[in-house]
Amino acid sequence: MPGPPGRIFFGNAFDLVYKPAQQQMAKWAEEYGPIYKLSLPGAMVVVLTEPEAITTVIKLERFEKDRMMYKVLEEITSETLPNMLTVPTGPYYRAVRKAITPAFSSANLRQFFPELVSLTERLAAQLMTHGSVVPVDVDRAAQRLTIDVIGRFAFDRDFGALGFSRSEELEAICALMLALETSQNPLNRWFWWRKVHRPDYWLCTVNQYRLTMLVPAMAEARVAEELDVCGLLATSTRPKPRPVTWGDLGQLRYLNAVIQEALRLMPPVSAGTIRTAPRDTRLAGKDVPAGATVWIPHYAVQRSSRTWGADAGRFRPERWLTGFSGLQQQQQGEKEEEGKLPKGQSEGVTDGGGSSGGDGAVRRTAAAAAAVMATDDEEEIVKAAATTAARGWLPFSDGPRNCVGQSLALLELRTTLATLCGRFRFRLAEEMGGVEGVVAAARQDVTLKPGDKGLLMHVIPRVP
Repeated sequence: MPGPPGRIFFGNAFDLVYKPAQQQMAKWAEEYGPIYKLSLPGAMVVVLTEPEAITTVIKLERFEKDRMMYKVLEEITSETLPNMLTVPTGPYYRAVRKAITPAFSSANLRQFFPELVSLTERLAAQLMTHGSVVPVDVDRAAQRLTIDVIGRFAFDRDFGALGFSRSEELEAICALMLALETSQNPLNRWFWWRKVHRPDYWLCTVNQYRLTMLVPAMAEARVAEELDVCGLLATSTRPKPRPVTWGDLGQLRYLNAVIQEALRLMPPVSAGTIRTAPRDTRLAGKDVPAGATVWIPHYAVQRSSRTWGADAGRFRPERWLTGFSGLQQQQQGEKEEEGKLPKGQSEGVTDGGGSSGGDGAVRRTAAAAAAVMATDDEEEIVKAAATTAARGWLPFSDGPRNCVGQSLALLELRTTLATLCGRFRFRLAEEMGGVEGVVAAARQDVTLKPGDKGLLMHVIPRVP
């Protein structure tokens, strides 16, 4: 099995500690293929980025999470009760999951929706009073919103984080995340002197505000045009647009595509998931022995040119509207040049299988996902996420261990971005070094987060 050369004793560990791990693993995937090996002190790890093989691991054969890698979570959260993130998929996990899942039903989310709108309106009001001269740490603002959303949805309590004063709840979560950050990374066992970065604060949604605010000007203009049609854009004749309604969510197709593309390029848990092979198996054309550690890095999977085409690293929301991945469009162009297809004519949708894109099944999957994102039914959107996961889109993972709160995360994203993008323009502060600087500084701790500066942006009201 191919893989990068390592150092004596330490293997490839230094490369993952002193470089952005998510970017390094994506680079190796391009160089060594969809399955490669890493050498770590005392361990050999198989890294997997092929969508079909990933589906086998996490959905079909359901490899269990690696006990050694996840044990620290149990030590931090509870010494007596099993942890839902690490407990094997047995009767206990299934019972708890079954009890929790109804809380995130479409009916419950719809009932909570007015409260969510109220919270996003409160955040918009705070940003309006801040002004546009001094940049805002959008990362911190998103954290505060998410804390209050969780408080109201899960505990029926107003934590008051959006008051932008001291928040005991936020400080408590900060302390917990710091503990997780310094112990969750398995490499820290060998590199105890590693510098501790600024902590992150839970829930997938925070990470997506960060990237979505960095959309190119052309994409921003299309989002604004779509919001204007729905009456959600602040203009000179409509300085204060109406609040977002449940019915609006299904109309904002381009905004939904922006969210999907942001989730692809900057997945919340970019490190992905680590599983243990229960038996000898064959993955992506390679033999994997029983007991092997299998690492599925979401960042590398979702930026793979084998799956997404030559433009895999490019922010292009249109890929979610056309039903074609970047690879499919690239391959179609090549066939047109070779005379195998008339110009502008795509191949028919088939029921064919195949791996890593380019076939009719992939095209159908992408088209179905885009169509479902045009609905206001959050349960249907989650089903679409599960479908596209089989083709290399894993921001919420897949299978029985996927993110139970993804429907709430998507609802919060859609509602908040519709509100904020309708009232403000967002521009990166000069000290961030452009989009390239933000991406280069991103670090994977518990979730993917900005560098030590946060995410400083000028928040400019569309109508002063």
